[in-house]
Amino acid sequence: MYHGFTKEEFAQQIDVNEKTLRKWETGYFEPLPHHLDTLAPYFKALNTKDYH
Repeated sequence: MYHGFTKEEFAQQIDVNEKTLRKWETGYFEPLPHHLDTLAPYFKALNTKDYH
């Protein structure tokens, strides 16, 4: 799960296809700068989440 989304839903949420998301996960490709802007809020949510 990706922030409560399936992989397919998360890919749609950030406006990429699942294949692109998979390539980012495996390190085959890196997100372009405009994708990083879209992903930033999700990283902030992970950073502020209370894991205690």
